[in-house]
Amino acid sequence: MTAQEDNNSSAIDEIILSRSVQLKRPLVTTGHDFLVLAKNCVAQGEAFTGIFFLSPKVSIG
Repeated sequence: MTAQEDNNSSAIDEIILSRSVQLKRPLVTTGHDFLVLAKNCVAQGEAFTGIFFLSPKVSIG
């Protein structure tokens, strides 16, 4: 499912990450900001379902 398919294409990164946790699905992204969010989750002991980071040169979809 994409953020667009979930009606979250304009949502901020924190909402998208929260939604992936809610759905118990890992997040696939080319956005560096999600790496910072993941680092913060780990530092704060918060659970998340995982992030797959792809080079921005790779097309998703």
